[in-house]
Amino acid sequence: HIRGQALSESSFWMLGDRVRARSAPHCNMIFVALAEGFARAVAPERLNFVDVGAHLGDCCLWAAARWGKRVNCLAVEGNPLNAGAIRSSIEGSKIAGVVDVEHKMVLSSLEGGDCLFVPAGSTTLSCILTRISGVADLVNLYLGGLATEDLEEFAVLREALPALQRRVDLAPRAILVRTTRTDPTIFASLVSQHRLPYRVIVLREPYDTLLVLKNSTWDALFTFPSSA
Repeated sequence: HIRGQALSESSFWMLGDRVRARSAPHCNMIFVALAEGFARAVAPERLNFVDVGAHLGDCCLWAAARWGKRVNCLAVEGNPLNAGAIRSSIEGSKIAGVVDVEHKMVLSSLEGGDCLFVPAGSTTLSCILTRISGVADLVNLYLGGLATEDLEEFAVLREALPALQRRVDLAPRAILVRTTRTDPTIFASLVSQHRLPYRVIVLREPYDTLLVLKNSTWDALFTFPSSA
């Protein structure tokens, strides 16, 4: 990744190699814990992860280093410097072919709803879900890195609802939503309103909310004290 001390570029903070030296990836540790638990439960099945708002790609890079070719991880990042850093971390390494990188901005809406007509350099959450190979076991969705206002955070997830309703077979088994402003109770209302087959679990208010596909491996394995 970025060598030396932390630096700022276009308001995006990049972390130095000291993070790697401590073996502490700059990845949401709740994602790490969930991925570890799921991997143990479904061993030796293949793992399919997606990281939206990937920053320097630490979640995908950690998963690739942890499980090697058992993992397929897609990192979606809108900042070109960050996306380039992820690619540099992959090139020539043993995890080449395990982590895919898309340098795209995630939109909160798409005119016409057809991914074929998405503007160059952009995508939506529903387009990401239909683009991956197979069903995602865990989507790490960092809305705080994608939106500048509360309504935009909400709209990024809301945009994917029609896709989840039309293609239940493509619905991720779990979606870890990390926000900076949106009230987690909104997600429970959203799921209920659209009759989506997810259980909503607030893990760390107001930042981390987990949407678990009902009757899936996730639903059977993880029991949390606060759920809706």
